[in-house]
Amino acid sequence: METPTTEADNVRNEDRPAGELPPCPFAVVAPTPFYTPGGCSARILGEIEGLAETHRPPTTFTYGTGTDLPGIPVVRSGPSVRGLTTGFHWSRPGLDLLLSRTLLAYRDLPATLHVHLYEGGLIGKVVRQLRGIPYVVDLQGSLVEESARYAKAGFGRWAAHRLARIERLVEDGAGYVVTSSPSMLEFVRTHSPEVAERLVCVDDGVPARAVLTPSERDRARTKSRESFGDAAEDFVIAYLGSLSRSQGIDSVLEAAPSILRSVPNARFRLFGVPNPGSSIEQYRAMAGRLGVGDRVQFPGAVPYDDATRTLAGADVAVTWKANPFEANGKVPFYMGAGVPTVALRTPIAEHYLGRDGSKGGVVAASVDAAIDGVVRLAHEPSSRQKLGEAALATARAELTWSARAARLLNLHRNLVGS
Repeated sequence: METPTTEADNVRNEDRPAGELPPCPFAVVAPTPFYTPGGCSARILGEIEGLAETHRPPTTFTYGTGTDLPGIPVVRSGPSVRGLTTGFHWSRPGLDLLLSRTLLAYRDLPATLHVHLYEGGLIGKVVRQLRGIPYVVDLQGSLVEESARYAKAGFGRWAAHRLARIERLVEDGAGYVVTSSPSMLEFVRTHSPEVAERLVCVDDGVPARAVLTPSERDRARTKSRESFGDAAEDFVIAYLGSLSRSQGIDSVLEAAPSILRSVPNARFRLFGVPNPGSSIEQYRAMAGRLGVGDRVQFPGAVPYDDATRTLAGADVAVTWKANPFEANGKVPFYMGAGVPTVALRTPIAEHYLGRDGSKGGVVAASVDAAIDGVVRLAHEPSSRQKLGEAALATARAELTWSARAARLLNLHRNLVGS
């Protein structure tokens, strides 16, 4: 059971001199190029920023690839690898081995580790066995499912069985298993019932400072639309995240001709970078083949601190990811920008938006229903305004990283008995 949060736990940075903030009781293990836009990096950064409201930021152990961020201590292992982004990459097993060696050799590790992904769980298990340091594993999806997706051909029952055994090893060795979506929690509970008492769902959030007030949203909307040259009548449909089929971006582009027939003033603004194996040029070519190239923009990645203010220029935002086990961290940013979200029906979409969408958007049972949702909102400005206001209220009341970080701290305190 989690230790209750005390009033002292909720004291923010601005209420104490920085030098008086206590150290974070755990280190973060990030087997990913931290920081890079999107994916696991966004969740890690959100957790760190939430922790930094009451504690000094934790030291983060990560790959040689990535961008250092001000105020966040990072220990990098191994060389920088060109082309390494989120998702599968041939060099990852070697990088994980180097990351393990770095942790084992580090002299001043804190009392516990907070490890991300199953890959980080394997590293945590090794460190626990050799140095006796317990770990909490923070999961965003199934290793079996993700490997099958990236391996494409040649991924059979034997490989799935071996990876499932790795998942069980990691979960069995963890002091707590944190999932980022309710469906992933149920998946782990079903496949590893013995860890049920150590399972906790901590969904993705948004930084409190990034949740706009209504007046901030209005100013940000004007500035964002001016920067992209939008006409007053343009209906902007935004997407933020990895550009890949698994994230639903292909479905969004394939739906564009149908949407434009009903909403001829629609403009698609798709922020993000492609996963390995694809490119923005490929998606531009796809938009051209579909006859919508002049209505689709690919501005690239959005700086983390600018995300909600940039998204505020949109009229609706979309996330057509169908995987029920994965987190969907873009939705709290959509909501923090005050933009209605049109999402495919998954447990995490219902968690954020409400089963009926009343917390800030439309939850659709299919892509066709999602297209209808976009078209309906395009013709109902009053509904857009109502849902945008609901999204802001929900983000401010329920979705900031502060409370999520407090829950993580409680888990680590339990591990050391304090």
